[in-house]
Amino acid sequence: MKLKFINILIFLFSIQFYCQNNYYVNWENPNNFLKYKLENVSIYNYEVKRNGKLKKDSLLLRKYEYNKAKSIIKGINHSWVFASHGGGSHYSFYYFKNQFINDTILIKSTTQNFVEKKSKKEGVDILRNINEFKYDSLNRIKTKTIFTETDGFFIYKKDTILNSKYISSPKTIEFEYDSKNRVVREFIKIDSSTSYFRFDETDDFSITKSCNDCHQKQLNKEFKYDEKSYNLKQKKSNIEINHNDNGKIITTTHKRDDLFPRFHYKNIDYYNKEDLLIKHEDYSDNQIDIHEYIYENSKLIFALSQYGKGDVIKFEYLYNKKGLIKEIKHFIDNKMVGLERYYYE
Repeated sequence: MKLKFINILIFLFSIQFYCQNNYYVNWENPNNFLKYKLENVSIYNYEVKRNGKLKKDSLLLRKYEYNKAKSIIKGINHSWVFASHGGGSHYSFYYFKNQFINDTILIKSTTQNFVEKKSKKEGVDILRNINEFKYDSLNRIKTKTIFTETDGFFIYKKDTILNSKYISSPKTIEFEYDSKNRVVREFIKIDSSTSYFRFDETDDFSITKSCNDCHQKQLNKEFKYDEKSYNLKQKKSNIEINHNDNGKIITTTHKRDDLFPRFHYKNIDYYNKEDLLIKHEDYSDNQIDIHEYIYENSKLIFALSQYGKGDVIKFEYLYNKKGLIKEIKHFIDNKMVGLERYYYE
């Protein structure tokens, strides 16, 4: 059952990724708060007892708070940490904060780890993952800079705090567009890392730089288009898009001679005429994992998944009068094993 529960979580995350235009409202976008006149959204998970009834206790999975005056969305989210060798799989929660201009243009996104309470001797590390964006005159992303920032607080000597800050090698991705606003080239530049240290809060920081992986701007990807197909070739994968009378098929093939090969060497996505994903296939050496999606009036109502020859996992989606998701029921072979509820303010 534990492995089945893990598969349910993996499948739920894939549903949110692949079907976000159909049931999943992106609550990290201010326009959705404005559209539905909301300020807070919370999602809780409920477990199911053996008798089929819900347990009273619930777990907060995600929380979104919108501050219109500051054009900021912040809150709590999570990822699922899967330990394959008996280490114990679990939720990993984090804070996030998105800064916008005029509620439309994202200029900075930050995620930060939960800080556990520790003794002074153990110290505390605060890790932030940061993305910064710059735009051209047409509000197209011109550059995206990605880096991590770590603040450390430790006991160095008696009653002396060592403050440290480390900024990893910032990676800047620059985009070029054609006359149809399609990306045609992507360049990458990696700058040096920076470390800051001080042994007393009144001291100035000692600054050092290192340049293990940095390099100047260089071409990373090049995109070519025609009327009915699209092909992207890059170092680790090849993406091919083919259109037909029923919609389109996107095939992603990953190179198998990489130093760190992917578990799935090929993925195929099938879209209908409405550009809704109806099927997703993951190919590995030992099995094919299949995800299927069923819609009603362009709303996702059922999602089914089967990993190889394993049990069929099903999700049922229920909506409120505004068309927002209110519940997601989780089933394994038609037996309900969990439920998510959405609360709006």
